[in-house]
Amino acid sequence: MRRSVLLVAPAVVAAAVVVALAVAGGWWSGGTTVRPPTPISAQASISPDAVHFGDMLTARAVAVVDPRRIDPGSVHLAPQFLSYRIASASRDVRGAGGATTIAWTFALECLGAGCAPGRPQVVLQFPNAVLRYRPVGGSPIENALRLVRETAANGHDPGLQRLALQRLVRELRAAGKPGLADDAGRLAWSNGPPSRARAEELADRVEREVSGT
Repeated sequence: MRRSVLLVAPAVVAAAVVVALAVAGGWWSGGTTVRPPTPISAQASISPDAVHFGDMLTARAVAVVDPRRIDPGSVHLAPQFLSYRIASASRDVRGAGGATTIAWTFALECLGAGCAPGRPQVVLQFPNAVLRYRPVGGSPIENALRLVRETAANGHDPGLQRLALQRLVRELRAAGKPGLADDAGRLAWSNGPPSRARAEELADRVEREVSGT
């Protein structure tokens, strides 16, 4: 079964902020039955934000999932810590109200020359982590359309909007719809970020022409 991918940028912020950022927005209040506004959202943090050779670091990531639309058991984080060694790692899953929260904590050690090459202190910069997950039910095209609509409606980074459209291209080609796939590809890689209106227009057209797929 296909899985979706979300890129998580480790923000250089205080460790306590990651939970507040991940659950902010008014829908999280512990025991309510209000559902999250998106199928999945994630935040990450590293502390401290600069390190000496041999220092320990703590990396944290939190994903908030709507279990009606995303299978919590399918959510897996693939971080990239470069020269740092993972001394310990934990994963905590909790459900409350209409959301499932999955939290990862990593203790990192800087023991190699690549962590602090010739400098007494280094500002942290890590590549994006990859968060993989599987939607609940729906055909591959339906899942791709949902992602296109959500990235457009929520004003996500243009790069993520293009990735969502590119996924739709792949699914349309696999379904034998090369014309629609070409239109989706042109929108994905047009000059400037894909507009919300054009993304929704394309999604509506795909739904009409691929009804029952």
